[in-house]
Amino acid sequence: MKSIGPVLVALAGVILGWIALATDGPTFRVEATPEPPESVPYALSGGVPAGSVVRTLEVDGICCGGCTGKLWLALHEVVEVQEVAIDPVLERVEAVVPAELDVAVLERALTFDKYSAHAVESPAAH
Repeated sequence: MKSIGPVLVALAGVILGWIALATDGPTFRVEATPEPPESVPYALSGGVPAGSVVRTLEVDGICCGGCTGKLWLALHEVVEVQEVAIDPVLERVEAVVPAELDVAVLERALTFDKYSAHAVESPAAH
């Protein structure tokens, strides 16, 4: 009777191994956190895809390159953001996003810790 324990453990191992091999792949998904570029661009590349616009936001609290990296990461958590430029001197952030994206989504993404963001009305559509 004492040998039944190891037999049950071996049987459980065989069953769990079979289940693991029978699955198509992992049943979980790990999202990779983007790394900010070594230097966050001050200006956009200039190309705005059809259906997209440039949104400009003033962000209070930007003081250094570390700030630009944090803000870059915060905006890239908004899935729809296609490109970001941050000017720490002017305390401005520009983002290329789909035209239908509510600018309030960007304001919320950039308002945390010491940062406070608000959209700037652009005189001409981009």
